[in-house]
Amino acid sequence: IVLYGAGRMGLVTRAFAMRLKQLGFEAYVLGETTTPSVGPQDLLVANSSSGETRTVLEVARIGKDRGASLAAVTCFPKASIGRLADIIVTLPQGSPVEQPPDPGRKSLKTTSEQNLLILLDAVAILLMQQTGQTPDDIWSRHSNLE
Repeated sequence: IVLYGAGRMGLVTRAFAMRLKQLGFEAYVLGETTTPSVGPQDLLVANSSSGETRTVLEVARIGKDRGASLAAVTCFPKASIGRLADIIVTLPQGSPVEQPPDPGRKSLKTTSEQNLLILLDAVAILLMQQTGQTPDDIWSRHSNLE
């Protein structure tokens, strides 16, 4: 599993990658030196509130070209990233300042990354339940260098 997001969405994505590792999954954040290549047996998770973030969209295209399955988390499933994705998870659009991308207008997407954090924490809990893991299992894979 390779995960990617930009900005604050990227920070939340990194937190989820850490949780996946603690759950025992082989998970990587794109951009880290240990991230392997992707292929047909891999999952690329791309998080973009707008669905049009250039770097995230380009990574999604490259991943698809390499044969990886693409899961996209976005507020706008009909945006470019949604059209590429094999799996789409739609986040609520949040506050009125979070509207579809408009090149002439900037907005704060605070609720987008908060919604992403809640969603991915819920996914981690479901994965923990589905794999029959306990908190002790998670802690056994938690960093012990802190």
